[in-house]
Amino acid sequence: MLNDMKILEIQDVTMSFGKMHALLNVNCLVKENELLAVIGPNGAGKTTFFNVITGRYKPSQGRIFFKGERIDGLTRPEIINKGIGRSFQVVNLFPDLTVFDNVRIGVLSHRKETLRLFKNVDRLKETETEVFRILDLVHLRNEAGTVADVLSHGDQKCLEMGMALSNQPSLLLLDEPTAGMGPEETVQAIELIKEVWKKTGVTIIFTEHDLDMVFDISTRVMVLQSGMVIADGTVSEIRKNPTVKEAYLGEEA
Repeated sequence: MLNDMKILEIQDVTMSFGKMHALLNVNCLVKENELLAVIGPNGAGKTTFFNVITGRYKPSQGRIFFKGERIDGLTRPEIINKGIGRSFQVVNLFPDLTVFDNVRIGVLSHRKETLRLFKNVDRLKETETEVFRILDLVHLRNEAGTVADVLSHGDQKCLEMGMALSNQPSLLLLDEPTAGMGPEETVQAIELIKEVWKKTGVTIIFTEHDLDMVFDISTRVMVLQSGMVIADGTVSEIRKNPTVKEAYLGEEA
């Protein structure tokens, strides 16, 4: 259920690389528990938008606030520790480790703990319980002992989402979560995102080229073109917007 509490606020953010503006005067306000899709043609600035939020890039100008605290200029680990999780277009896992161990690394990191022989049994049990809670959430409990590298592409994307959730984020950024998937895996990914959103209450922002997915699950859609926001509204509003049709959706949209 949506509420009126803002979790992320982006004010007049520009990200320049030399004379090229990847983002130009971007403003965006995200409320808690929104499921916001960020769409646009290739090169529109979607991934750069994620990169400035998560600290990979420091904006050339503008300010970013998370839960009322300014975060532009913080390091990536500092931003993660504030409660922002992220998945990537290209899967980012520990390929030689099991599914369980991939998620356990995230849980231990969040708790600022390491695996040591002298750790007490109760603490290890707590960690194990949390790992399995996350694996249940992303439907991978039965694959807990499987090495990540041999998972299907769809399951690897699920595992990456589980790793992002291991930090118990308030805001989850998903960069093209269905990239490289076939039709059946795409449907499963859509259902998983909706399920995670409903069960955890986490705010989700995702970039996506699959417009059927965007229109199916989003509570709101923001459209980028050439680094600028050209539209921001409900699915119905975006479908009807003539500027969006011309720039992105095509005349038949």
